[in-house]
Amino acid sequence: MGSQKILLVEDEIILALAKAGVIKRLGYEVAIAHTGENAVMQALDDSAIGLILMDINLGKGIDGTETARRILSTRFIPIVFLTSHSEFLFFFVNIRTERSRSLIT
Repeated sequence: MGSQKILLVEDEIILALAKAGVIKRLGYEVAIAHTGENAVMQALDDSAIGLILMDINLGKGIDGTETARRILSTRFIPIVFLTSHSEFLFFFVNIRTERSRSLIT
């Protein structure tokens, strides 16, 4: 399998490192962003990124839905939202873009 790059957006460092380790063991290259602002910058600057795993609650700064909105306004990249919140559908419904999107539950 060729190396494919995944951007993992997670504000909690320990969780990010644990998730990145699992992803690497599956044969993927991983970039980590700890803030929404940094994720936007990485996603738009690195054309090798083919998938984003996005936490919805990113602490201070912009949240995962706003981060996704900013990325998708410029570049289409599939985004899978990760959350422990039961109100996930509320967050998803608030994403407004002109591009197609899917919801996997």
